[in-house]
Amino acid sequence: MPQPVQPQASDRFVGRSHELAVLRAAYREAAAGDARLVLLAGEPGIGKTELARVFAREAGDDGALVLWGAGWEEGGAPPYWPWVQILRGYGRQAGPEALAEAAGQQAAVLGQLLPELGAPDERAGSGSWARFTLFEAVCTVLHRASRGAPVVVILDDLHAAGRPSVLLLRFAAAARLSRVLFAATYRSAEARNDPDVSDVIGALESAGALLPLGALSSDEIRLLLPGAKADVLALVERRGDGNPLFVAQVARLLGHGAATVEEVPVPAGIRQAVRRQVAALAETSAGDARVTARETLAMAAALGPGIDPALVASVLGVPAELVARLCDDATEIGLLSPGRDASELYRFKHALVRETLYAELPPQSRAHAHYRIAAALEDRAGQSHSELAYHFLQAAPVSAEAAAKAVTYSDRAGQDALKALAYEEAARHFRHALDVQGRAAQATPAGRCALLLSLAEALTKPGPDPAAAHVLDEAVRLARHANEPRMLAAAALLRAQHVDFNAPTGAATALLRSAADALDPADAALRARTLARLAITLTPEPAAARAAAQEAVISAREAMSREPDGRAAATALATALAAQHHVLWGTQDPRDALADASEIVAAAQRAIDPETQLDGHVLRLTHLLELGDGPSAQRVLPELDQLADALNQPAARLAALSRRSTVAALTGDFGAAADFARRAYQAGQAAALPDAGAVYWGQMFAIWLHTGLPADDEQRMEQLLRELVARSHLSVAHAAALVQIDAARGSVEQARGLLDELISTGMDTLRPDMVYLWALTLLARDCTILGAVRYAPRVYQALAPYAGRAAVAAGAVMCSGSTDYYLAGLAALSGDTTAAHRHYRTAVSCHRRLGAQPMLAHTLHEHALLLRRRGGPEELAAASAALAEARAVATSCGMTKLLPVLDQPDQPAPAALTLNREDDFWIIGYAGARTRLPDSLGLRYLDLLVRDPGRELAALELVQLAGATGAAGTGVRADDLHEVSGADADDVLDQQARNAYRQRLNELGEELAQAEHWNDIERASRLRAEREFLVRELTAATGLGGRSRRLGSESERARINVTRAIRSAIARIRDRAPDAAAHLDQTVRTGTRCSYYLP
Repeated sequence: MPQPVQPQASDRFVGRSHELAVLRAAYREAAAGDARLVLLAGEPGIGKTELARVFAREAGDDGALVLWGAGWEEGGAPPYWPWVQILRGYGRQAGPEALAEAAGQQAAVLGQLLPELGAPDERAGSGSWARFTLFEAVCTVLHRASRGAPVVVILDDLHAAGRPSVLLLRFAAAARLSRVLFAATYRSAEARNDPDVSDVIGALESAGALLPLGALSSDEIRLLLPGAKADVLALVERRGDGNPLFVAQVARLLGHGAATVEEVPVPAGIRQAVRRQVAALAETSAGDARVTARETLAMAAALGPGIDPALVASVLGVPAELVARLCDDATEIGLLSPGRDASELYRFKHALVRETLYAELPPQSRAHAHYRIAAALEDRAGQSHSELAYHFLQAAPVSAEAAAKAVTYSDRAGQDALKALAYEEAARHFRHALDVQGRAAQATPAGRCALLLSLAEALTKPGPDPAAAHVLDEAVRLARHANEPRMLAAAALLRAQHVDFNAPTGAATALLRSAADALDPADAALRARTLARLAITLTPEPAAARAAAQEAVISAREAMSREPDGRAAATALATALAAQHHVLWGTQDPRDALADASEIVAAAQRAIDPETQLDGHVLRLTHLLELGDGPSAQRVLPELDQLADALNQPAARLAALSRRSTVAALTGDFGAAADFARRAYQAGQAAALPDAGAVYWGQMFAIWLHTGLPADDEQRMEQLLRELVARSHLSVAHAAALVQIDAARGSVEQARGLLDELISTGMDTLRPDMVYLWALTLLARDCTILGAVRYAPRVYQALAPYAGRAAVAAGAVMCSGSTDYYLAGLAALSGDTTAAHRHYRTAVSCHRRLGAQPMLAHTLHEHALLLRRRGGPEELAAASAALAEARAVATSCGMTKLLPVLDQPDQPAPAALTLNREDDFWIIGYAGARTRLPDSLGLRYLDLLVRDPGRELAALELVQLAGATGAAGTGVRADDLHEVSGADADDVLDQQARNAYRQRLNELGEELAQAEHWNDIERASRLRAEREFLVRELTAATGLGGRSRRLGSESERARINVTRAIRSAIARIRDRAPDAAAHLDQTVRTGTRCSYYLP
C-alpha cells in the first residue's frame, strides 16, 4: 500500500532569477528616465502574477509608486477596468487631491473613467481623435505622478483586459513616459487566439522585452517541496510538468496528509485538488444560519475574482460574519488571499481555483445563482450597467423577464462604452443584447432594429468596418418592415458615414434618397441631415447634388423656425449648410461663400458643436484669403486656436496648427511656417489622421518655393508627394507641383513630359472643387517655368474667370497668392504684354492687401523684367523701383531662391534683344533703340525663339506654337508671303509666294543699284545677302521648265516656310533697325530645328 508523505509546504518564491534580473534592469533604466515595457507570458498557473508581485514588492521597497490593475475574464467590468484600478490606486496612495492635480485640465476627459473627478465633458465628441484625447489624459497623469518617484504600472491578465485597455497600454508604451515602467502579464494561448487583442499584444511584444515563463526545474521543485523523497519529486516533475501552481497545490495537499503520492493530480486535475481543499473546510454557522464552503465559494466564484463578504452574504441570505469567517478559513489553506482594497477583502489565490469552483455549479444552478446576484446588485445604487448585464445574461435561461433585463442592461452598458470611446466593448454588449433578445419578454422588430443601429454605430465609430454593412442591411429590412422611417434614416446616415466619394456610391445614395422620401416633412431636422448627406454622395452629379443640398437647407431652416433654440435643429442647419458649401465649392463668389461660412459658425454655436464651429471658421479663413482680406484672415487664427484648445483633439490641433503654417508661409515667416507644419503633421500622425501627410507636403512645398528646407523635411515632402501622385493616378494638382520639383532638380525633360501628360489628359478631368483653382495656378506656373507656350492659351482661358481673387486650396491648407500673378505670366509667355502688365498691377495690389510678402516680391520682380523689355525711360525707372522693393522684401523674408536673381545687375545683358507685341504691332528693342513693325508670322517665330535662348525648337513645332498664340490665318500678312488655304499644300512655294519673291527681287535690284551709286557699302552688302537668299529659295522651289517643286513631308514644308518667314522678317527689321538685324543674323539658326543663341 502506498505510504503517505508529509513534506512541509513552503510559500517561498523560488526561481525566475533571469526574469527578475530583466525586470530589475528595466526598473533601473526607467528610474533614470528611459521608459520601459516588460511582458510576462505563459500558461495558466505558470507564476506570472506571483513574479509580478515579487518584483512589485521590491520596487515599492525601493521607493517606487506601484500601481496595479487586472483584467476581468468573466464579463461585467466597465470599459478600461484595469486602468480604472490603476488610476484609483494612485488616488488611494497619493491622495484624491494629488490625483485631481495630476489630471489638471483633463479631469473632464478622465471623468469618463473616474466619475469622482467630475462629469465627463460632453464636448469631447467621439471617434479616433476622442480616444486619443482620453489616452493622452491617462499618460499625463502617469507622467506627472512620476515627478515624485519612479512609477511601476502592472497590468495583470492583459489577455482579459479588452482591446481598448490593451490599445491604451500600447499608446502609453509608445509615448515613452519618463520614469515609468510598464509590466504586463497574460496567458499566451488566450492572447494568441483572441482576435480582439492578438494583433495589439503582438505589437507590444515587438516593442517591449518579452519574458516567456517556462516550467520550474527539478531544483526549483525541490525547494518548493523540502523534505520530499526523490520518487515523490520525480513524480511531481513528471506528472506536473513543472507548473508552479500545481506544485504549490501538491505541496499543500501532501503537507496536510490528504493524499498519497499516487493520488497527486496532474495540472488537468487541479479541479480535483481544489475540491479536496474545499472539502477540508468545515460548515460555518451562527444561530439558525448555516453556510457551507462549497456553496459560499461557488457563489463567490460566480461574482468574480474579488470577494466582498457582505455582497456574498446578501445573495445567500445569511449574516456577513459567517461568510467572512469562512473566507478566513479558506485563506489559511491557500484557496484565497487578502484582497487589494475595501471593495474586495479577499481574492481567489489563482484564477484556476475560481474556475474550478465555478465549474462545479450545474448549468441550471449557475443561471439561478447569477439571477440572485443580479437581483442583489440591482438594488445597489450606482451599480455598473456592464456588471448587471453580465449577470442577467448568464441568468437569461431562467425566465423571459431575466432575458429582457439582460437586453436592457446590455444596451445601457453598450451606450456607456460608446461614451467612454470603448467601441469594441460597446459592440460586444450590443451583440449580447441581440443574442438574447429573441427570448426576452415583449421583444419587437423595432427594438431589434434599435439594437442593430447601436451596434452599427459602435462598429463604424473607429472607422469603416465591413461587418457594419451586414448589420445595417438587417436594420434597413426591419425598419421598413416596422414602418420606422426615423430608423431607416439613421441606418442610411450610418451607411454613408465612411463612403469613399471618389468611388461609386450608388447603394448609399439610393438608401439616403429612400430614407429622405420616407420621412415625415414635419421631422425637418432629421430630414435635413439625411438630405445633406445625400448631397455629399451625389457630388459626381453636380446638378442633383446642388438640388439635394438646397432642399436640406430649406428643411433645416424649417426646423429652426419651429425650434429656434433647439440643438437638433441647429445641428441640422450647420450640417446642411456645410453640405451646400461642399457641393458649391469653386462655383460661388467668395463673398457669398463667406456669408455661408459665417452662418455655419453661428448655427454650430447654437448647437454647442465646437467641431463644426471650427470647420466653419476654417471656411471663413479660406474665403477671406480668396478675397485678399489679409487682416480679417489673421483675426480668424485665434478663433481656431481657442477651439482647438477647448476640444483637445488631434484633428482640431491639426486644423489650427496647419492654418497657422499657411498664413505664416504666405506672409514670409518661413521658420514659423515650417514649425507649425511639423507640429500639425505630428498631431495628425499620432492619431493616424489620413490627411496628415497631404497637409504636410503642401505646406512644406509652399515654403520650398521661396527658400530652402532642411534635408529631412524636403525628403519627406517629396516622398509624400510622389506617393500621392502614384496613388491618385496622376492627380492633377499633386502632379503639377511635381513638375516644378523635377524642373528645379534639373530633370527638365522629365518635367516637360509630365506637363504634356497633365495638359493632354489631366485638365479634362478637372472640375470646380476645393483644389481646382490651386491646380490651375500650378499648371500656369509650370508653363511659365518650362516656356510651354503652346499650352499657355488653354490654361489662361481656364484661369481667366477667376481673375481678381487669390487661389486657396483645401480649406486654407495652401494659398498660392493672386490668380492675376499667374495670368500675367501666361500672357507674357503668349506675347500679350498689354494683358501681362494689367494682370501684374492687379496682382501687386492683391498681394499688398493680403500681406503676402513673398508673392509680392516675385510679382514685382517679374513685372520689372517685363517693363525693362519695353526699354523706355519711364518703364526703366518703374522697373528699377520695383526691383528695389522686391530686393528689400526678399531680404526681410529670407527668400534664398529669389535673392541671387535679384542681386544680378539691373541693366539688361549686353546685346539682348526684346520683342513685345502690342495689339497688331511688335516693338523690337535692341541696344537702347526701339522699332515698331506690323504683326507677321516671321516676327511671331522670332519671338518664340528669343524668349527661350539656347533652346532648339522644331520648325513644325514653331508653326503649331504660333497658331496656339493667335497666329495669322488665311490672307493675313506673313512678311508679304500669304498662307492661302486653297493653295497646293505640296508645293515648296505656292504661286503667290513665288510672285512675291520675284517682285522683291526686282525691288532689290533697284535698291542695290542705288546703294552702290551712293557708295553705301554696308547697305549694299545686306541687300546682296537678301537677294542671294531669295534666289536660293526660288531655285529650290522651281524645277525643269519652271515647274513648281513639291515637298516631300510636312516637316519639310514647315522647315522651308518657317525659314522663309524668319529671314524675310529679319530683312524688314534691317530696313529700320540694322543693328538688331545684324544681331539676329548672327544668333538665329533656321532649318529643320531652329534656335536663338546669344553670343
